[in-house]
Amino acid sequence: DYYIAAVDDSEADGWQEVAGSIIPEELELQVEDNERERYGLSTNLDWRPRATTSLFLRGLFTRTREVTSNSEYEFGFEGDLAMDGPTTGRFTGGSAELDLSEDDERETLWAVTLGGEQNLSRAITWDVAGTFTQGRLDSRGPDVTFETTDEDALSSHFDVSPYFFVIEPDDPAYVSNPANYPLRSASFNLGPNRENTWIGATNLRIDGE
Repeated sequence: DYYIAAVDDSEADGWQEVAGSIIPEELELQVEDNERERYGLSTNLDWRPRATTSLFLRGLFTRTREVTSNSEYEFGFEGDLAMDGPTTGRFTGGSAELDLSEDDERETLWAVTLGGEQNLSRAITWDVAGTFTQGRLDSRGPDVTFETTDEDALSSHFDVSPYFFVIEPDDPAYVSNPANYPLRSASFNLGPNRENTWIGATNLRIDGE
């Protein structure tokens, strides 16, 4: 899976209305890549040691791995706003932030069911079954954020008349230089999770004539 979002107003800082025009306060670009693999195995074993007795064993195993890589770039408008026209203007400052993250999630589920049925007589049947399941979910991954520090170096012009509005930084070389994005924060996330489940059931059936 591959996902790109531009101008995501659900997460961006918002908008402001100036002289009848809607001016965004932030541009947000997201590029997300998902890789997923899944496989499973099931098995069944039935045994009748005698005519009145039947036993069974059921097994299930599944494993899923999903790696999500996300690159998010935010360009925020700062400083004073001067409108050049109904849909064009200039901000005297700005800020830029790059967030890189990756989530490696591995999920494993297996289940075993053991049971049987016994005919106690021609009219009475008793069955019993027990199931044990175990689920494991492990997630890990880094998350780092880089952000500019010079607000005045990110002044820009904009035009919101197109559907995808245009932003032109006054100093494109500053915006494109990785050296101007010092590390602001870094983290590594670990999320182990385990769940065990026991289930038992029994039934007694009496058949009438």
